[in-house]
Amino acid sequence: MSTPTPPDPHAATDAATVDHLMANLEAQFGDRLYAAAREHIRQQFVGMVAQGRALTTYPLRSEVEPVFVFTARQEG
Repeated sequence: MSTPTPPDPHAATDAATVDHLMANLEAQFGDRLYAAAREHIRQQFVGMVAQGRALTTYPLRSEVEPVFVFTARQEG
C-alpha cells in the first residue's frame, strides 16, 4: 500500500494563473482559436507555470554566486 501524496499547496494559485493567462489570450485571439488549439495552449501554459514554480522554489543558498560577473563598460 502506498502512502498518499500531500496536496500541492500551490496548485490553486497555479491553476488561477493558467486561467488568467487563458482569459487574456481569449480576449485577444479568441475568435481565431479552435478547441484543439486552446487545449494545446492551455497545456503549454500549465508547463510554463510549473517551470516558473520550480525555479522560484529551488533552494538557493545565499553564498551561491554566478559563474561570472558581467560588467558593462562604456567604450570611447
